[in-house]
Amino acid sequence: MQFIKQNLFLVVLVGATTVAGGIMLAVNFGWAGGVDTEIAKRSRTSKGLAALAKGNLANEEIVDEERNRVDDIRNSTRDIRLLSTGWQKQRFKILEVARKDAQGNILEKVRAFPIDTKLYDDYGLRFEATKEYLVELRKLLAQLKPTRPPTQEEIAIEIDKAIKRLRRKEELEELRRLREMEKAGGVATERRPEERPVVVTGTSASIQDEAKNLGRLAAIANRAKAGMIYATLETMEGTTQPPSFDVTFPYEDGRATYEQLWWGQLNLWIQADIVAAIRETNDAALQIGAGKYKREHVANAAVKRLVGIRINKGCYTGADRKTSGVDEWDREDRGGREGGRFGREDERRRTDRRETRTAVRSKANTLTQRVTCRKYEVIHYEFTVIMPTRHLQALLWNLQQKAYHTVLKHEAVQPTPQEFDTYYYGAEPVMQVTIHGEFLTLSDWTRGRWDKDAKDFPKEYPALMPVSVLMGLERISKSLLRREDLGRVSKQGRRF
Repeated sequence: MQFIKQNLFLVVLVGATTVAGGIMLAVNFGWAGGVDTEIAKRSRTSKGLAALAKGNLANEEIVDEERNRVDDIRNSTRDIRLLSTGWQKQRFKILEVARKDAQGNILEKVRAFPIDTKLYDDYGLRFEATKEYLVELRKLLAQLKPTRPPTQEEIAIEIDKAIKRLRRKEELEELRRLREMEKAGGVATERRPEERPVVVTGTSASIQDEAKNLGRLAAIANRAKAGMIYATLETMEGTTQPPSFDVTFPYEDGRATYEQLWWGQLNLWIQADIVAAIRETNDAALQIGAGKYKREHVANAAVKRLVGIRINKGCYTGADRKTSGVDEWDREDRGGREGGRFGREDERRRTDRRETRTAVRSKANTLTQRVTCRKYEVIHYEFTVIMPTRHLQALLWNLQQKAYHTVLKHEAVQPTPQEFDTYYYGAEPVMQVTIHGEFLTLSDWTRGRWDKDAKDFPKEYPALMPVSVLMGLERISKSLLRREDLGRVSKQGRRF
Protein backbone atom coordinates (compact mmCIF):
# COMPACT_ATOMS: atom_id res chain seq x y z
CA MET A 1 0.00 0.00 0.00
CA GLN A 2 2.92 2.27 0.84
CA PHE A 3 4.35 1.53 -2.61
CA ILE A 4 1.10 2.54 -4.30
CA LYS A 5 0.95 5.78 -2.31
CA GLN A 6 4.54 6.62 -3.26
CA ASN A 7 4.01 5.73 -6.96
CA LEU A 8 0.40 6.92 -7.39
CA PHE A 9 1.21 8.86 -10.54
CA LEU A 10 2.66 5.81 -12.25
CA VAL A 11 -0.31 3.66 -11.25
CA VAL A 12 -2.77 6.20 -12.70
CA LEU A 13 -0.73 6.44 -15.91
CA VAL A 14 -0.71 2.64 -16.36
CA GLY A 15 -4.49 2.47 -15.77
CA ALA A 16 -5.21 5.23 -18.27
CA THR A 17 -3.00 3.55 -20.84
CA THR A 18 -4.77 0.25 -20.33
CA VAL A 19 -8.23 1.81 -20.72
CA ALA A 20 -7.22 3.75 -23.86
CA GLY A 21 -5.67 0.67 -25.36
CA GLY A 22 -8.77 -1.30 -24.64
CA ILE A 23 -10.94 1.31 -26.27
CA MET A 24 -8.72 1.50 -29.35
CA LEU A 25 -8.64 -2.27 -29.58
CA ALA A 26 -12.44 -2.43 -29.44
CA VAL A 27 -12.82 0.23 -32.08
CA ASN A 28 -10.28 -1.45 -34.32
CA PHE A 29 -12.10 -4.77 -34.07
CA GLY A 30 -15.37 -3.01 -34.99
CA TRP A 31 -13.93 -1.41 -38.14
CA ALA A 32 -12.31 -4.61 -39.20
CA GLY A 33 -15.61 -6.42 -38.78
CA GLY A 34 -17.44 -3.89 -41.02
CA VAL A 35 -14.77 -4.12 -43.70
CA ASP A 36 -14.91 -7.88 -43.66
CA THR A 37 -18.68 -7.76 -44.02
CA GLU A 38 -18.50 -5.44 -47.06
CA ILE A 39 -15.74 -7.52 -48.64
CA ALA A 40 -17.81 -10.66 -48.21
CA LYS A 41 -20.89 -9.02 -49.71
CA ARG A 42 -19.01 -7.71 -52.76
CA SER A 43 -17.31 -11.02 -53.25
CA ARG A 44 -20.69 -12.73 -53.43
CA THR A 45 -21.88 -10.15 -56.00
CA SER A 46 -18.74 -10.61 -58.10
CA LYS A 47 -19.11 -14.37 -58.03
CA GLY A 48 -22.75 -14.05 -59.07
CA LEU A 49 -21.87 -11.81 -62.03
CA ALA A 50 -19.12 -14.17 -63.05
CA ALA A 51 -21.57 -17.06 -62.96
CA LEU A 52 -24.03 -15.16 -65.14
CA ALA A 53 -21.30 -14.23 -67.61
CA LYS A 54 -20.35 -17.86 -68.02
CA GLY A 55 -23.96 -18.95 -68.56
CA ASN A 56 -26.66 -18.00 -71.23
CA LEU A 57 -28.17 -14.60 -70.36
CA ALA A 58 -31.38 -14.94 -72.46
CA ASN A 59 -33.58 -17.56 -74.03
CA GLU A 60 -32.53 -17.69 -77.68
CA GLU A 61 -35.90 -19.05 -78.80
CA ILE A 62 -37.74 -16.12 -77.26
CA VAL A 63 -35.28 -13.67 -78.80
CA ASP A 64 -35.72 -15.23 -82.25
CA GLU A 65 -39.50 -15.17 -81.94
CA GLU A 66 -39.49 -11.49 -81.01
CA ARG A 67 -37.08 -10.68 -83.82
CA ASN A 68 -39.29 -12.48 -86.33
CA ARG A 69 -42.36 -10.70 -84.97
CA VAL A 70 -40.73 -7.30 -85.47
CA ASP A 71 -39.71 -8.26 -89.01
CA ASP A 72 -43.26 -9.39 -89.78
CA ILE A 73 -44.67 -6.09 -88.53
CA ARG A 74 -42.21 -4.13 -90.65
CA ASN A 75 -42.95 -6.20 -93.72
CA SER A 76 -46.70 -5.89 -93.18
CA THR A 77 -46.40 -2.14 -92.79
CA ARG A 78 -44.43 -1.92 -96.01
CA ASP A 79 -46.93 -4.11 -97.87
CA ILE A 80 -49.88 -2.06 -96.62
CA ARG A 81 -48.13 1.12 -97.67
CA LEU A 82 -47.48 -0.28 -101.15
CA LEU A 83 -51.06 -1.53 -101.51
CA SER A 84 -52.52 1.75 -100.29
CA THR A 85 -50.40 3.77 -102.69
CA GLY A 86 -51.35 1.48 -105.55
CA TRP A 87 -55.02 1.79 -104.60
CA GLN A 88 -54.86 5.58 -104.72
CA LYS A 89 -53.12 5.43 -108.07
CA GLN A 90 -55.82 3.16 -109.49
CA ARG A 91 -58.78 5.02 -108.01
CA PHE A 92 -57.84 8.65 -108.49
CA LYS A 93 -57.36 9.35 -112.14
CA ILE A 94 -55.15 12.24 -113.19
CA LEU A 95 -56.70 14.99 -115.27
CA GLU A 96 -55.87 14.67 -118.97
CA VAL A 97 -55.58 17.66 -121.28
CA ALA A 98 -55.50 17.86 -125.06
CA ARG A 99 -52.35 18.90 -126.86
CA LYS A 100 -53.48 20.65 -130.03
CA ASP A 101 -51.76 21.94 -133.14
CA ALA A 102 -52.10 25.45 -134.55
CA GLN A 103 -55.35 24.50 -136.34
CA GLY A 104 -56.93 23.22 -133.13
CA ASN A 105 -56.65 19.56 -134.02
CA ILE A 106 -56.01 17.26 -131.06
CA LEU A 107 -52.60 15.64 -131.35
CA GLU A 108 -52.75 13.61 -128.16
CA LYS A 109 -54.07 13.52 -124.62
CA VAL A 110 -51.41 14.09 -121.97
CA ARG A 111 -51.62 13.87 -118.19
CA ALA A 112 -51.74 17.22 -116.46
CA PHE A 113 -49.27 15.99 -113.81
CA PRO A 114 -46.37 15.91 -113.34
CA ILE A 115 -45.93 19.39 -114.74
CA ASP A 116 -43.87 19.66 -117.92
CA THR A 117 -43.29 23.40 -118.10
CA LYS A 118 -42.07 23.36 -121.69
CA LEU A 119 -45.09 21.38 -122.85
CA TYR A 120 -47.42 23.66 -120.90
CA ASP A 121 -45.91 26.80 -122.36
CA ASP A 122 -45.62 25.54 -125.94
CA TYR A 123 -49.21 24.30 -126.19
CA GLY A 124 -51.05 26.50 -123.69
CA LEU A 125 -52.00 23.56 -121.53
CA ARG A 126 -52.86 25.67 -118.50
CA PHE A 127 -55.80 27.11 -120.41
CA GLU A 128 -56.75 23.65 -121.68
CA ALA A 129 -56.57 22.27 -118.12
CA THR A 130 -59.10 24.81 -116.84
CA LYS A 131 -61.53 23.84 -119.61
CA GLU A 132 -61.03 20.15 -118.96
CA TYR A 133 -61.62 20.73 -115.26
CA LEU A 134 -65.08 22.15 -115.98
CA VAL A 135 -65.81 19.23 -118.30
CA GLU A 136 -65.02 16.78 -115.49
CA LEU A 137 -67.15 18.76 -113.05
CA ARG A 138 -70.12 18.51 -115.42
CA LYS A 139 -69.60 14.75 -115.67
CA LEU A 140 -69.66 14.47 -111.88
CA LEU A 141 -72.79 16.58 -111.69
CA ALA A 142 -74.55 14.42 -114.27
CA GLN A 143 -74.05 11.35 -112.07
CA LEU A 144 -76.39 12.86 -109.49
CA LYS A 145 -79.28 13.17 -112.01
CA PRO A 146 -79.66 16.81 -111.01
CA THR A 147 -82.50 19.21 -111.36
CA ARG A 148 -82.94 22.88 -110.50
CA PRO A 149 -85.66 25.21 -109.21
CA PRO A 150 -87.98 26.68 -111.86
CA THR A 151 -87.15 29.92 -113.59
CA GLN A 152 -89.51 32.90 -113.69
CA GLU A 153 -90.27 32.14 -117.33
CA GLU A 154 -91.28 28.58 -116.46
CA ILE A 155 -93.48 29.84 -113.63
CA ALA A 156 -95.12 32.38 -115.95
CA ILE A 157 -95.93 29.64 -118.47
CA GLU A 158 -97.56 27.53 -115.77
CA ILE A 159 -99.55 30.56 -114.54
CA ASP A 160 -100.92 31.10 -118.03
CA LYS A 161 -101.90 27.45 -118.18
CA ALA A 162 -103.62 27.74 -114.82
CA ILE A 163 -105.53 30.83 -115.92
CA LYS A 164 -106.82 29.00 -118.97
CA ARG A 165 -107.87 26.02 -116.85
CA LEU A 166 -109.62 28.27 -114.33
CA ARG A 167 -111.37 30.23 -117.07
CA ARG A 168 -112.56 27.01 -118.64
CA LYS A 169 -113.71 25.82 -115.22
CA GLU A 170 -115.66 29.05 -114.67
CA GLU A 171 -117.28 28.77 -118.08
CA LEU A 172 -118.26 25.19 -117.39
CA GLU A 173 -119.68 26.20 -114.03
CA GLU A 174 -121.80 28.90 -115.70
CA LEU A 175 -122.97 26.47 -118.39
CA ARG A 176 -123.87 23.88 -115.74
CA ARG A 177 -125.92 26.48 -113.81
CA LEU A 178 -127.89 27.46 -116.92
CA ARG A 179 -128.64 23.83 -117.77
CA GLU A 180 -129.83 23.07 -114.27
CA MET A 181 -132.21 26.03 -114.41
CA GLU A 182 -133.62 24.85 -117.75
CA LYS A 183 -134.20 21.38 -116.35
CA ALA A 184 -136.02 22.88 -113.40
CA GLY A 185 -138.45 24.62 -115.79
CA GLY A 186 -137.16 28.04 -115.04
CA VAL A 187 -135.90 30.66 -117.38
CA ALA A 188 -132.19 30.37 -117.97
CA THR A 189 -130.70 33.81 -117.88
CA GLU A 190 -127.17 34.97 -117.59
CA ARG A 191 -126.07 36.64 -114.36
CA ARG A 192 -126.32 40.37 -114.25
CA PRO A 193 -122.99 42.24 -114.55
CA GLU A 194 -123.04 43.13 -110.85
CA GLU A 195 -123.30 39.43 -110.00
CA ARG A 196 -120.22 38.47 -112.01
CA PRO A 197 -116.69 38.58 -110.58
CA VAL A 198 -114.68 41.77 -111.08
CA VAL A 199 -112.62 41.49 -114.26
CA VAL A 200 -108.98 42.69 -114.27
CA THR A 201 -107.08 42.63 -117.58
CA GLY A 202 -109.46 40.09 -118.99
CA THR A 203 -109.32 37.77 -115.96
CA SER A 204 -111.09 37.96 -112.61
CA ALA A 205 -108.95 38.90 -109.61
CA SER A 206 -109.80 35.64 -107.82
CA ILE A 207 -108.70 33.62 -110.83
CA GLN A 208 -105.42 35.52 -111.06
CA ASP A 209 -104.55 34.94 -107.42
CA GLU A 210 -105.39 31.28 -107.61
CA ALA A 211 -103.58 30.90 -110.93
CA LYS A 212 -100.37 32.43 -109.50
CA ASN A 213 -100.32 29.96 -106.67
CA LEU A 214 -101.23 26.97 -108.83
CA GLY A 215 -98.77 27.95 -111.55
CA ARG A 216 -95.89 28.33 -109.10
CA LEU A 217 -96.62 24.98 -107.48
CA ALA A 218 -96.94 23.28 -110.86
CA ALA A 219 -93.60 24.68 -112.05
CA ILE A 220 -91.88 23.56 -108.84
CA ALA A 221 -93.43 20.09 -109.10
CA ASN A 222 -92.36 19.74 -112.73
CA ARG A 223 -88.74 20.56 -111.88
CA ALA A 224 -88.80 18.19 -108.89
CA LYS A 225 -89.89 15.36 -111.18
CA ALA A 226 -87.08 16.13 -113.64
CA GLY A 227 -84.30 14.74 -111.41
CA MET A 228 -83.23 13.18 -108.13
CA ILE A 229 -81.53 16.10 -106.40
CA TYR A 230 -81.36 19.87 -106.65
CA ALA A 231 -77.81 20.61 -107.76
CA THR A 232 -76.16 22.91 -110.28
CA LEU A 233 -72.63 23.49 -111.50
CA GLU A 234 -72.43 26.55 -109.25
CA THR A 235 -72.84 24.37 -106.15
CA MET A 236 -69.71 22.41 -107.02
CA GLU A 237 -66.39 23.58 -105.64
CA GLY A 238 -64.12 25.57 -107.90
CA THR A 239 -66.59 27.17 -110.32
CA THR A 240 -67.76 30.39 -108.75
CA GLN A 241 -66.58 29.91 -105.18
CA PRO A 242 -63.16 30.92 -103.95
CA PRO A 243 -60.68 30.01 -102.66
CA SER A 244 -59.48 26.85 -104.35
CA PHE A 245 -59.73 26.73 -108.14
CA ASP A 246 -61.65 29.64 -109.57
CA VAL A 247 -61.98 29.54 -113.36
CA THR A 248 -64.52 32.33 -113.66
CA PHE A 249 -62.30 35.24 -112.67
CA PRO A 250 -59.39 36.19 -114.95
CA TYR A 251 -55.84 35.75 -113.78
CA GLU A 252 -53.04 38.19 -114.43
CA ASP A 253 -52.01 36.36 -117.59
CA GLY A 254 -55.39 34.78 -118.27
CA ARG A 255 -54.22 31.34 -117.11
CA ALA A 256 -54.33 29.34 -113.90
CA THR A 257 -51.16 28.88 -111.89
CA TYR A 258 -49.64 25.47 -111.32
CA GLU A 259 -50.78 25.59 -107.69
CA GLN A 260 -54.38 26.27 -108.78
CA LEU A 261 -54.22 23.40 -111.24
CA TRP A 262 -53.02 21.09 -108.47
CA TRP A 263 -55.78 22.10 -106.07
CA GLY A 264 -58.23 21.66 -108.92
CA GLN A 265 -57.02 18.09 -109.30
CA LEU A 266 -57.50 17.46 -105.58
CA ASN A 267 -60.96 19.04 -105.81
CA LEU A 268 -61.97 16.55 -108.48
CA TRP A 269 -60.81 13.60 -106.38
CA ILE A 270 -62.64 14.75 -103.26
CA GLN A 271 -65.82 15.78 -105.06
CA ALA A 272 -65.93 12.48 -106.93
CA ASP A 273 -66.20 10.66 -103.60
CA ILE A 274 -68.79 13.10 -102.24
CA VAL A 275 -70.91 12.70 -105.37
CA ALA A 276 -70.57 8.90 -105.21
CA ALA A 277 -71.70 8.86 -101.55
CA ILE A 278 -74.77 10.99 -102.34
CA ARG A 279 -75.66 8.90 -105.37
CA GLU A 280 -75.37 5.63 -103.43
CA THR A 281 -77.53 7.02 -100.61
CA ASN A 282 -80.25 8.09 -103.06
CA ASP A 283 -80.14 4.80 -104.94
CA ALA A 284 -80.57 2.88 -101.69
CA ALA A 285 -83.59 5.01 -100.76
CA LEU A 286 -85.26 4.12 -104.07
CA GLN A 287 -84.55 0.42 -103.56
CA ILE A 288 -86.50 0.29 -100.30
CA GLY A 289 -89.42 2.22 -101.79
CA ALA A 290 -92.48 0.70 -103.43
CA GLY A 291 -94.77 1.79 -106.21
CA LYS A 292 -94.60 5.50 -106.87
CA TYR A 293 -91.84 5.84 -104.28
CA LYS A 294 -89.45 4.05 -106.65
CA ARG A 295 -89.69 6.83 -109.21
CA GLU A 296 -86.71 9.10 -109.65
CA HIS A 297 -88.11 12.17 -108.01
CA VAL A 298 -86.72 14.66 -105.49
CA ALA A 299 -89.53 13.78 -103.11
CA ASN A 300 -88.35 10.14 -103.08
CA ALA A 301 -84.64 10.94 -102.72
CA ALA A 302 -82.69 10.68 -99.47
CA VAL A 303 -80.49 13.68 -100.24
CA LYS A 304 -82.77 16.25 -101.84
CA ARG A 305 -80.50 19.21 -102.41
CA LEU A 306 -76.77 19.84 -102.62
CA VAL A 307 -76.38 23.36 -101.29
CA GLY A 308 -72.64 23.63 -101.83
CA ILE A 309 -69.17 22.08 -101.50
CA ARG A 310 -66.17 23.91 -100.10
CA ILE A 311 -62.67 22.42 -100.07
CA ASN A 312 -59.98 24.22 -98.11
CA LYS A 313 -57.06 25.37 -100.19
CA GLY A 314 -53.83 24.09 -98.74
CA CYS A 315 -52.81 21.22 -96.52
CA TYR A 316 -53.87 21.24 -92.89
CA THR A 317 -50.76 21.62 -90.73
CA GLY A 318 -52.19 22.12 -87.26
CA ALA A 319 -53.64 24.83 -85.08
CA ASP A 320 -50.51 26.90 -84.47
CA ARG A 321 -47.83 25.65 -86.84
CA LYS A 322 -48.57 28.03 -89.68
CA THR A 323 -48.08 31.21 -87.69
CA SER A 324 -44.88 30.24 -85.96
CA GLY A 325 -43.40 28.44 -88.93
CA VAL A 326 -44.07 31.18 -91.48
CA ASP A 327 -42.82 33.92 -89.20
CA GLU A 328 -39.57 32.01 -88.70
CA TRP A 329 -38.95 31.63 -92.40
CA ASP A 330 -40.18 35.08 -93.37
CA ARG A 331 -37.72 36.72 -91.02
CA GLU A 332 -34.88 34.79 -92.60
CA ASP A 333 -36.14 35.59 -96.11
CA ARG A 334 -36.11 39.30 -95.37
CA GLY A 335 -32.50 39.03 -94.23
CA GLY A 336 -31.92 38.98 -90.50
CA ARG A 337 -29.16 40.54 -88.51
CA GLU A 338 -26.80 37.80 -89.69
CA GLY A 339 -27.56 38.66 -93.34
CA GLY A 340 -28.73 36.39 -96.16
CA ARG A 341 -31.34 33.63 -96.01
CA PHE A 342 -29.78 31.76 -93.12
CA GLY A 343 -26.70 33.76 -92.21
CA ARG A 344 -24.01 31.76 -90.44
CA GLU A 345 -24.20 27.99 -90.25
CA ASP A 346 -24.92 28.05 -86.52
CA GLU A 347 -27.90 30.36 -87.17
CA ARG A 348 -29.21 27.87 -89.70
CA ARG A 349 -28.95 25.06 -87.18
CA ARG A 350 -30.78 27.13 -84.61
CA THR A 351 -33.53 27.85 -87.12
CA ASP A 352 -33.89 24.15 -87.95
CA ARG A 353 -34.14 23.30 -84.27
CA ARG A 354 -36.79 25.97 -83.74
CA GLU A 355 -38.81 24.58 -86.64
CA THR A 356 -38.52 21.06 -85.29
CA ARG A 357 -39.77 22.17 -81.90
CA THR A 358 -42.61 24.05 -83.59
CA ALA A 359 -43.60 20.91 -85.50
CA VAL A 360 -43.61 18.89 -82.29
CA ARG A 361 -45.67 21.47 -80.42
CA SER A 362 -48.24 21.86 -83.20
CA LYS A 363 -51.47 20.02 -82.46
CA ALA A 364 -54.54 19.45 -84.58
CA ASN A 365 -57.79 20.67 -83.08
CA THR A 366 -59.74 17.96 -84.91
CA LEU A 367 -61.21 14.57 -84.12
CA THR A 368 -58.38 12.57 -85.71
CA GLN A 369 -55.53 14.83 -84.51
CA ARG A 370 -53.89 14.33 -87.91
CA VAL A 371 -51.78 16.99 -89.58
CA THR A 372 -49.82 17.01 -92.82
CA CYS A 373 -46.48 15.24 -92.49
CA ARG A 374 -43.94 13.44 -94.63
CA LYS A 375 -46.18 10.40 -95.09
CA TYR A 376 -49.41 12.10 -96.17
CA GLU A 377 -51.23 15.38 -96.76
CA VAL A 378 -54.38 16.29 -94.82
CA ILE A 379 -57.09 18.28 -96.63
CA HIS A 380 -60.24 19.52 -94.92
CA TYR A 381 -63.54 20.06 -96.69
CA GLU A 382 -67.22 20.53 -95.98
CA PHE A 383 -70.45 20.22 -97.90
CA THR A 384 -74.04 21.13 -97.12
CA VAL A 385 -77.14 19.17 -98.11
CA ILE A 386 -80.86 19.25 -97.34
CA MET A 387 -82.28 15.88 -96.39
CA PRO A 388 -84.38 13.97 -93.84
CA THR A 389 -82.15 13.14 -90.91
CA ARG A 390 -83.16 9.47 -90.98
CA HIS A 391 -80.88 9.05 -94.01
CA LEU A 392 -77.91 10.88 -92.47
CA GLN A 393 -76.15 7.80 -91.08
CA ALA A 394 -76.34 6.11 -94.48
CA LEU A 395 -74.75 9.14 -96.14
CA LEU A 396 -71.94 9.30 -93.56
CA TRP A 397 -71.34 5.57 -93.91
CA ASN A 398 -71.15 5.72 -97.71
CA LEU A 399 -68.71 8.63 -97.56
CA GLN A 400 -66.37 6.95 -95.11
CA GLN A 401 -66.42 3.74 -97.12
CA LYS A 402 -64.40 5.70 -99.64
CA ALA A 403 -60.90 5.16 -98.24
CA TYR A 404 -59.04 8.04 -96.60
CA HIS A 405 -62.21 10.00 -95.79
CA THR A 406 -63.09 10.74 -92.17
CA VAL A 407 -66.15 12.67 -90.98
CA LEU A 408 -64.94 15.11 -88.34
CA LYS A 409 -68.35 16.48 -87.35
CA HIS A 410 -71.76 17.39 -88.73
CA GLU A 411 -74.30 20.07 -87.93
CA ALA A 412 -78.02 20.26 -88.65
CA VAL A 413 -80.25 23.36 -88.70
CA GLN A 414 -83.73 24.17 -89.93
CA PRO A 415 -83.90 25.39 -93.55
CA THR A 416 -85.00 28.98 -94.04
CA PRO A 417 -88.68 29.50 -94.95
CA GLN A 418 -87.61 30.93 -98.31
CA GLU A 419 -86.33 27.46 -99.24
CA PHE A 420 -89.87 26.21 -99.75
CA ASP A 421 -90.84 29.06 -102.08
CA THR A 422 -88.83 27.57 -104.95
CA TYR A 423 -87.91 24.04 -103.82
CA TYR A 424 -90.12 21.02 -103.24
CA TYR A 425 -88.79 18.36 -100.85
CA GLY A 426 -91.85 16.19 -100.39
CA ALA A 427 -94.00 15.64 -97.33
CA GLU A 428 -91.22 14.44 -95.02
CA PRO A 429 -89.53 17.03 -92.75
CA VAL A 430 -86.01 17.97 -93.82
CA MET A 431 -82.97 19.59 -92.22
CA GLN A 432 -80.00 21.49 -93.61
CA VAL A 433 -76.95 19.38 -92.73
CA THR A 434 -73.32 20.50 -93.00
CA ILE A 435 -70.72 17.71 -92.96
CA HIS A 436 -67.08 18.47 -92.17
CA GLY A 437 -64.62 15.92 -93.51
CA GLU A 438 -60.95 15.08 -93.78
CA PHE A 439 -59.20 13.56 -96.78
CA LEU A 440 -55.73 12.03 -96.91
CA THR A 441 -53.44 11.76 -99.90
CA LEU A 442 -50.40 9.52 -99.49
CA SER A 443 -47.07 11.18 -100.21
CA ASP A 444 -45.81 8.18 -102.19
CA TRP A 445 -48.65 8.89 -104.63
CA THR A 446 -48.78 12.69 -104.72
CA ARG A 447 -45.07 13.46 -104.24
CA GLY A 448 -43.72 10.31 -105.86
CA ARG A 449 -42.07 7.16 -104.55
CA TRP A 450 -38.32 7.59 -104.47
CA ASP A 451 -36.18 4.79 -105.92
CA LYS A 452 -33.03 4.66 -103.83
CA ASP A 453 -31.19 2.44 -106.29
CA ALA A 454 -31.96 4.56 -109.35
CA LYS A 455 -31.83 7.78 -107.29
CA ASP A 456 -34.88 9.08 -109.11
CA PHE A 457 -38.67 8.82 -109.21
CA PRO A 458 -39.86 5.83 -111.29
CA LYS A 459 -42.35 6.19 -114.12
CA GLU A 460 -44.95 4.20 -112.16
CA TYR A 461 -44.90 6.71 -109.29
CA PRO A 462 -43.62 10.07 -110.53
CA ALA A 463 -43.65 13.25 -108.47
CA LEU A 464 -47.11 14.65 -109.30
CA MET A 465 -47.14 17.59 -106.89
CA PRO A 466 -45.73 20.79 -108.45
CA VAL A 467 -42.54 22.12 -106.90
CA SER A 468 -44.29 25.41 -106.13
CA VAL A 469 -46.67 23.54 -103.81
CA LEU A 470 -43.71 21.92 -102.06
CA MET A 471 -42.22 25.36 -101.59
CA GLY A 472 -45.40 26.44 -99.82
CA LEU A 473 -45.02 23.53 -97.41
CA GLU A 474 -41.37 24.36 -96.95
CA ARG A 475 -42.23 27.90 -95.90
CA ILE A 476 -44.44 26.47 -93.16
CA SER A 477 -41.91 23.92 -91.91
CA LYS A 478 -39.14 21.86 -93.45
CA SER A 479 -40.24 18.96 -91.27
CA LEU A 480 -43.20 18.47 -93.66
CA LEU A 481 -40.93 17.52 -96.54
CA ARG A 482 -39.03 14.33 -97.21
CA ARG A 483 -35.39 14.38 -98.23
CA GLU A 484 -36.31 13.87 -101.88
CA ASP A 485 -38.87 16.68 -101.65
CA LEU A 486 -36.22 19.05 -100.36
CA GLY A 487 -34.01 17.92 -103.25
CA ARG A 488 -36.70 18.90 -105.76
CA VAL A 489 -37.14 22.28 -104.10
CA SER A 490 -33.43 23.06 -104.10
CA LYS A 491 -32.94 21.79 -107.66
CA GLN A 492 -35.99 23.14 -109.50
CA GLY A 493 -37.93 25.32 -107.08
CA ARG A 494 -36.49 28.67 -108.16
CA ARG A 495 -37.68 28.13 -111.74
CA PHE A 496 -41.30 28.56 -110.68
